[in-house]
Amino acid sequence: MHVLVTGSSGYVASNLVPYLKKNASVFGIDQSASKYTDLKASIESPQLKKSLDPFGEDEVVIVNLAAARFDFGATAMDYYKLNVECHQIFTQTLNNLNIRKFIHVSSVAALDGRNIPYSEKLNCDDAYRATKFLQEVTIEKWCDEHNVPLTIL
Repeated sequence: MHVLVTGSSGYVASNLVPYLKKNASVFGIDQSASKYTDLKASIESPQLKKSLDPFGEDEVVIVNLAAARFDFGATAMDYYKLNVECHQIFTQTLNNLNIRKFIHVSSVAALDGRNIPYSEKLNCDDAYRATKFLQEVTIEKWCDEHNVPLTIL
């Protein structure tokens, strides 16, 4: 079995990937390099599709850790592009794979985001919350349309 880990240079991935590698072939993608990153690129990169070709008909589990979080200076559009639009393109990249399970590691911020209508005028914190919720909605919709079991943590 193959496991695709997005956000592979982050803290969660650095603890999860060594465990996964004991029982699966793990492929990591992140914009930052790490010892767990096989492809240094954004999840919407055309390079990802080509990198997934060797998976063929094999079952793939997605562990999605990718998300944008800036402490200061990001606009609502920055968050929307990185948390929502990139995931829309990412899920389209998965269309031809045999996905066994999609595990999305979200944020408690998404709970608040349910109550914050997205607007380009949102402040940094509210934009993060709203787009984390919209990210979940994007992933849930794709999983529903493709009959892929989804777990959100």
